[in-house]
Amino acid sequence: MLDGVKNSGGEPLGDVSPPFDVSAFGAYDVRGVIEENVTAGLYYRAARAAAEVLGAEAACVGFDARETSAHFAAAALRGLTEAGCNALSLGLCGTEEVYFAAGSENLGLGLMVTASHNPLDYNGLKLVGPGARPLTNQEFKRIRDLTASGDFAAPAASGARAVAGAPQREAYATHLADILDPKAMGAPRILFDCGNGAAGPTLQVLLGELQSRGAEVDAVTVRGNPDPTFPDGVPNPLLPEMRAATARAAAEESRRVQAEQLERAAFDARRVEAQARFEAEAAAAFAAAAAAALAAVEAEETAAK
Repeated sequence: MLDGVKNSGGEPLGDVSPPFDVSAFGAYDVRGVIEENVTAGLYYRAARAAAEVLGAEAACVGFDARETSAHFAAAALRGLTEAGCNALSLGLCGTEEVYFAAGSENLGLGLMVTASHNPLDYNGLKLVGPGARPLTNQEFKRIRDLTASGDFAAPAASGARAVAGAPQREAYATHLADILDPKAMGAPRILFDCGNGAAGPTLQVLLGELQSRGAEVDAVTVRGNPDPTFPDGVPNPLLPEMRAATARAAAEESRRVQAEQLERAAFDARRVEAQARFEAEAAAAFAAAAAAALAAVEAEETAAK
């Protein structure tokens, strides 16, 4: 079973016979409404067409946290392998991780199943060419046209395979850490709002890599667990209400830290007061003992006279 992909060889693809609706194709990516113009059949065809147009011998596929994305990624993986293209399944990840894998592994094609910041009933597909380069307008048009026609050059191939990816996320985090000087970052306190999307797991790996190299980032993560229902709304920072949610989280964290600081200051003050009281009581006890000892000595001297 592929990483994060279920029943990759047996998912129903719908009608994959011509003609086919490609209205979800835009100027440079695919975006549309689920089960209207975005179906498993579209992903199968688009992936197979992209592999054929680009002559890709190997490709990678990743998907975001949307509920339908793993299913659509399975259809894309099937399209790739039936085009004779070996496929690397990255599972749940960010778009940038697909780009990194396509470039670092020198793959002929990278596919990311995502609708970015669109509403929940949307999904889509981003494509990059060999070495993660952008597709040309002509390449994208040929992929769209071949997706529509289904006039593939050869029958479905056999022999290619889809495999779960090696630890690509760790390799990506290492690449990012190599760009930085972790020890020169200081000790910033940063709030990361992942919006219940795919960024949370990658963020944790990256923070771990930075900290292993001496970075002292004090990270506060909110909504870091991927949740296909997006309980607080699709994580679109262009929406004022989503920015307000992040601002509220930052304000709440600031108040929490201030409360901790006040509590710590009060504790320290009580500790200093207790220490001072202890020292005063000890000094008084020592003085009393010294006075008693002196009085005893004086009494003995008086008695001796």
